Amino acid sequence: MPEDKISAARRDFSKGMANSATDGLAPLFGAGGIAADIMPFNEIDLHNWLHAKVAIADHARHRARWFGGRWYNCMISEDPDRISVSGARLRQLLALLEQEPPAQVASRSYYPLRIEHARKCLAVLRDRLQRTGPKGQA
Repeated sequence: MPEDKISAARRDFSKGMANSATDGLAPLFGAGGIAADIMPFNEIDLHNWLHAKVAIADHARHRARWFGGRWYNCMISEDPDRISVSGARLRQLLALLEQEPPAQVASRSYYPLRIEHARKCLAVLRDRLQRTGPKGQA
C-alpha cells in the first residue's frame, strides 16, 4: 500500500525530532525497534502487545469526540479505527484467525489493521491463554 505525501512528511518530521532529541542516536534505537517488530511473540507477549494497541485506539476514539481530540489524534498519528502492525506481526495475527496473509506482505513494512479484527485476535488469544494457562513463555 503506497504512502501518501502527508504520511511520509510526518514520518520524516518524526525522524528529525527523534534525532534531535537523542543527539543522533535515534537510528540505533530505531533499529532495535525494527528488530523487535519482526521477531515473533509468544502468545502471552502477543496478547499484552495487542491489548495495549487496542487500548491506545480506544483512547483515540474517546478523544475523537471533540475537535481538540481529533486534532491531537492527527498530530500524533493515532487512528481510532485502525492500528499499525508490522508485516511479521500481521502474519502472526492472521494465523490466529486461521487466514492466509497476502503474498505481498513484507515483514519490515507496516500495515493498518482494523480495530474489529484486532479485537477478534485478542478474543482468540484470551481463550487460548485461559485454556492452556500461562505457559506461553518461550
